[in-house]
Amino acid sequence: MKTRTIAWGLMVLVALAGCAAQSPATLNVDLAGGAAILEPMSLEQLARDADRILVGTVVTTESAWNADKTAIFTAVRLRVGEAVKGSKPREVVLRVEGGQVGDIAQSVSDGLWFSEGQQVVLFLKGTSVLGGPQGVYVASDGEVGDRSLADFLGEVRAAMASR
Repeated sequence: MKTRTIAWGLMVLVALAGCAAQSPATLNVDLAGGAAILEPMSLEQLARDADRILVGTVVTTESAWNADKTAIFTAVRLRVGEAVKGSKPREVVLRVEGGQVGDIAQSVSDGLWFSEGQQVVLFLKGTSVLGGPQGVYVASDGEVGDRSLADFLGEVRAAMASR
């Protein structure tokens, strides 16, 4: 009986380890390759339709060529400080079109540029940014547009509650 109990306990530990391995602390999100023409989305639509709404701080940015050296993409690593909606990963790696490798820079017309220390609010649907660039709000000096980040997040929460 004691052997069966120990074996059962080991099976439970292995199963729990497997579950932990399936829920990574890093969420990889793609902003690249979205539709060229997007329908405008209101803040209310973004808040309602997003699976996750995360607030993070840019920790690093790293640009590199794609495999056939025809385009540059940047990996933006964000440390997540808050999940306004959905589960909270420890970090998000956001893949965006454009960047700079050596002396060569590439930008896209609706592209976003990030720098270390920026605060970012992401509206996510699965592993994509909802609405493309519309689903990314960058706080500059603690403000999103003409309001504080706290007020902006209050508007997001109010939009979520008004469903």
